[in-house]
Amino acid sequence: MVHKRIVFCKTCNKRFKTYFKKQTYCSIGCVPRKGEDNPKWRGGRIASDDYIYLFKPDHPFATQDGYVLEHRLVMEKAIGRYLKPKEAIHHLNHNRADNRIENLHLCESNGKHFIENHLVKRDKLGRFKKVKKSIR
Repeated sequence: MVHKRIVFCKTCNKRFKTYFKKQTYCSIGCVPRKGEDNPKWRGGRIASDDYIYLFKPDHPFATQDGYVLEHRLVMEKAIGRYLKPKEAIHHLNHNRADNRIENLHLCESNGKHFIENHLVKRDKLGRFKKVKKSIR
């Protein structure tokens, strides 16, 4: 027969009884939800829409969940300051997961990024130009 044991909650220090050896919290409200304390922590690196996000909750421009785009962190380290929210980063080889500094280009704004890197492929009406294939 299994007996209940008395344990103290890691968060609120409340005394409670449990049948489970690994239970260390008195309720779901006491279980930590962010970072390494979360039971489902996977290292703080996630991929979404081909971009890589890193868990940096203390960063001034982190998302509500505490994540920052890796390419922004790489550029910030290279230039020695935080990027302004309006500044954009262009991946030269168009691979969003390739965050080497030699593959990144800092643009003043998203609008200038679009003009410099994407508009040159369009005609005056905004349509994509036809690419002539050269035979070599």
